Formats: sequence, structure tokens, C-alpha cells
Amino acid sequence: HTWDVSIGGVEFLAESHNHALLTLDEMGQFGGDPATLKQVPYMLAHGMGKTTLTRDRRGRRGASWDLIYLSSGEIGFLESLEGASVKVRDGQEVRLCEIPMQRAFGAFHHPIGSDAAAF
Repeated sequence: HTWDVSIGGVEFLAESHNHALLTLDEMGQFGGDPATLKQVPYMLAHGMGKTTLTRDRRGRRGASWDLIYLSSGEIGFLESLEGASVKVRDGQEVRLCEIPMQRAFGAFHHPIGSDAAAF
């Protein structure tokens, strides 16, 4: 899947990948407001979507999930937020960790600053 989704789309994808791996590619294509992107790591890590009200003011539980998630692309989470002038919080960095990679000939060889065997 790509990041070309709304915040509600991320919630749908998370629920549909319950007890599985959710991979999202190209964060630079996020379909929502860049300021909304800051909510995604919290939502994915908390394992639940937004609780809302029905028309008659009754509570409706949001979707829930338990999953592992990965994101890939040239633009990382921190760069996406900083590019939109959104303040990065420590909690966001902990919930969506970035692993820089070196690339040669179109393939990833090993994380920058670490021994491939140790990784």
C-alpha cells in the first residue's frame, strides 16, 4: 500500500491488517493534510481508531488492531513533518523509528553506521 491515503484510510488499512504486517510506501505521497500525518504513529501504536458519535449521539467505537507496521521511501517521517513546519514530538519518533539505509545499484545493503552482520 502507499501513503496516498487519508487518516481514515490509514485506520482502515490498520484494521484490515490486524495481527499482520502493514507496509506503507512513499510517505511523501500522504494524501491528507501534512499536519494530520503527525497523528499516524500514535494511532498505529495505540491500536485503535477514533471513537465517534452517531447521529443520535450514541458512541461508536473506532476500529482496533494489533499489528507491526513499516514505512519506506525517500522521504522519512521526520523530514515530512519538518517540511510542513510541524513540530516533531519525541513520542512520534519512538513510535515510528527511522532506519537510514545505504543504497547501491538499487538494493539495500546495510543500515548506515552498523555492521550488517550485527544488525
